[in-house]
Amino acid sequence: MSAEEDTLYKGRRFDTYEELEMCVKSYETINKQKFYKIRSRTITSASNSLKRKLKQSLVYYEIEYACIHGKRLAKRGNGIKKTSTLRQGCEANFKLRVSSEGHSLQICSINTMHTKHELSQKVYDHLPQTRALNEDELKSVQTFLSLDANKKKIQSKVLADTGKKTTLKDLQNINYRRKIEKNDLDEVVSLLTKSYGCMVDIFCDEDEKFKAMQFTTQDMRNALNAWPEFISIDGTYKLIDIGCTVFLCLVVDSNGQSEIANVSLISTEDKKTYHWIFEQFKKHFDFTKVKSFMGDKDLVERQVVKDLFPNTPFYLCIFHTLKTFRREVTCDKKNISREERDLSLNYLQKLVYSKNESEYDLLYSQFKECVPQSVIAYFERSG
Repeated sequence: MSAEEDTLYKGRRFDTYEELEMCVKSYETINKQKFYKIRSRTITSASNSLKRKLKQSLVYYEIEYACIHGKRLAKRGNGIKKTSTLRQGCEANFKLRVSSEGHSLQICSINTMHTKHELSQKVYDHLPQTRALNEDELKSVQTFLSLDANKKKIQSKVLADTGKKTTLKDLQNINYRRKIEKNDLDEVVSLLTKSYGCMVDIFCDEDEKFKAMQFTTQDMRNALNAWPEFISIDGTYKLIDIGCTVFLCLVVDSNGQSEIANVSLISTEDKKTYHWIFEQFKKHFDFTKVKSFMGDKDLVERQVVKDLFPNTPFYLCIFHTLKTFRREVTCDKKNISREERDLSLNYLQKLVYSKNESEYDLLYSQFKECVPQSVIAYFERSG
């Protein structure tokens, strides 16, 4: 491009959107600046309300670019979480709109004065948009990562080949996405069934999008048949690369040790998915032998279990029970003093850890005599 062709100024016209993009990229490289589309309106959208014919290759009827260091976003939340942003309040921007005859995009306003941030080659080179790899570069890096190559050496090679200053964090993110993309559901099912003798069930939505997978080994089925009276359920997060929740059903053996009875991988934790999980679980086991379930505070899980097993009690685990007591039995909520709150929580903890029914009955009678009536009413209502 000539000096004239890579300059942005008011009144300049572009015959196609592709021409505009090329000019913006060239302008950014020369001036060490980066812009992003802050708002736009497409030709398709505008055509519905305009009588004149517009050139389709323009793509946009109007479009506004702003400096990536532009206006700060409004803060949300209470400000406890620390966040970082490129936004510094710079007011540099330019706007384009389809010309009156409808054949070109024309710059109708422009402000090239950057403020509140540095314009330099060093800053420009380290911007995420400048560091981004194209498709061929990305494939090359993914190949090196699949071979467990040293990330520092990959970083140096990228710099030498492309001039892009890729960070170790960039390589870590690329590697993470590579691991997610390589997961093939058919391969996983084949591995589980052929190598481990699993029974596998898959749940997809109407669009064939994966929602959940459930599997059991022979040892899991044996454990469930041997000790079916008590089933504990819980989900574990951030355990596998693909980001699914690992949902486990556990039983307790004759030595008091937990045994895994069922494993599910869940991509969407909703009522429909949990309903499918327990329906599949029921297919492979006689649930009339189950005497009780235990889980955490998740309301969806609890509701599904109560719907499918209305005559089987569902208990909240000790950790979440005590956590709920601490959250609900407060000075403000129960209109009690700090001393009364501490006394109430102490008795509630003793009740939870009662060794047998007679000890529980003794502690409960003391509890009713010593703690405020508002706490007693809450406890009996909760039970």
